[in-house]
Amino acid sequence: MKDIMLQKAIEFSKHLSKVIPEDALELLDKFSIKGDVYIFSGIIRDFFLGINEIRDLDFVYWNTHPLLHITPNIKMGSNSYGGYKLKISELCIDCWSLSKTERFKLNYDPDIPTLKPNAKNLPGTAFFGCNAIIFNYKTKEFIWHDLFEDFYKKNTIKLVNKYNSNYNLCLLNAVIYSKIYNLKLDRRLIKFLLDRTEYDHKEFEKCQIKHYGEVYFPIEFALYFLKEILPNKRYIERKKVRRSSGLEVQ
Repeated sequence: MKDIMLQKAIEFSKHLSKVIPEDALELLDKFSIKGDVYIFSGIIRDFFLGINEIRDLDFVYWNTHPLLHITPNIKMGSNSYGGYKLKISELCIDCWSLSKTERFKLNYDPDIPTLKPNAKNLPGTAFFGCNAIIFNYKTKEFIWHDLFEDFYKKNTIKLVNKYNSNYNLCLLNAVIYSKIYNLKLDRRLIKFLLDRTEYDHKEFEKCQIKHYGEVYFPIEFALYFLKEILPNKRYIERKKVRRSSGLEVQ
């Protein structure tokens, strides 16, 4: 896998120069002068799926200097996860300081140690296995979580980090990954999403408009869709029977 990813990193570096506007590449270069820059999320996932169009760019920078030192003439806003949002040549960009990334700041479970803010741990903050990978723009190399390999080798998405501040978006993306990208969703991931109680109808619609420009389906359809792709009841009941009879379930 390591040799494959070395080659993929070379290909992805060339891919970036083709799909990212020159002004945005210059911004990444400026950040790289100050420290490491890690690209992550959709642009990498879509690259591995053979999708050449990009909707946005997400990256984390490894330093604590004020962002205004790098982007003094660019209008900025705040994004949903405690980072910055800017726009260059019609490309929407979200960026974060690594030390201030939400997943590193919040301690969701007192029984689970908070992840230390470093590049090695960053892929492990992803919710979906298909997003559990980052690209070091400065050194031109990938860093990935073990569960990303299930996505690469088997087209299967597994749950990596269950803690997330926007489960409405997680539910939406799960359905899109399965229905539109034709990717397999791991049973544990489906079960986790179905067990959530934090969903909100209005917020679910807002997620679709914000990320995809329109409302594709109501939350009821999303939950029904996930229930339908779970293992059938006969399989589930058979496992229950085997447990109650004292037989070991493999």
